[in-house]
Amino acid sequence: MPFVEPGERVKRALKGAVTGVGWDAFLAEAKVGREEVEGWLQGKGLVPLSVITLACRINRGTRRDLTVLTEVIEGLEVVFEPRTLEKQRAPAPKPAATSASKPAQTPVEPLMKGEEVEARRLERTRAFSQLLFRSTVITFLMLVGSLSGYFIGERFGTLYAGLGLILPIIAGLALAVFWSFRGKAQPSKLTS
Repeated sequence: MPFVEPGERVKRALKGAVTGVGWDAFLAEAKVGREEVEGWLQGKGLVPLSVITLACRINRGTRRDLTVLTEVIEGLEVVFEPRTLEKQRAPAPKPAATSASKPAQTPVEPLMKGEEVEARRLERTRAFSQLLFRSTVITFLMLVGSLSGYFIGERFGTLYAGLGLILPIIAGLALAVFWSFRGKAQPSKLTS
């Protein structure tokens, strides 16, 4: 059964449902004890999702606000074991330090979700900047090479002028293909 922490909107929805139909009717329909509901209203413990759904349904019938379940639990973590969230909130016990033992080493902290997203965004930004720089350089070199090849080849004939125009473009495209294959062969820093 899924559970949600008692956020402000959850508490308001529960309070609205209890005042709308009364304590006895709400407790009978939710099949929970009064102490549990009072604890949830004070922000203690995890609220079963079925109770929040019931509160939303009652609020919808009494024309109160907070009638949509997704609005009520928006931004709250849904857990399937009530112990999961409580373990995260409980402070970790500190081990007693002894003089004979080595000092405790803290493990390298893995990237949190926000930091991981930011690192990936920076990686994509760097890759795009490199791609833009390389493509600009290649385009400039192809343009200069084609113009100079055309004017130099024009002195020797039309065939050489055409070759002078097209060969720098072919060389630029080959360089672009080479750089793209070279970039795929390098492993990503985030996956290693």
